[in-house]
Amino acid sequence: MESLPKIHVPTSDTKNLREFHDIYETNICGLETLGIMTESYGSLLIPILLKKIPDDTLLNIQSGSFSR
Repeated sequence: MESLPKIHVPTSDTKNLREFHDIYETNICGLETLGIMTESYGSLLIPILLKKIPDDTLLNIQSGSFSR
């Protein structure tokens, strides 16, 4: 859990966001492998993730508009 806040802030390009996602997924899977359930860290993780996501990407997520 300590390494999650230290992960770099991604840019809005797709490749960088994918790398960011993959790093977080790997860390979350590691926590689950250790038997740590989402309920015990989820409320801490969400604010960390929201601070890392670029503003324009966050706005797209919130508005539901994604360019494909």
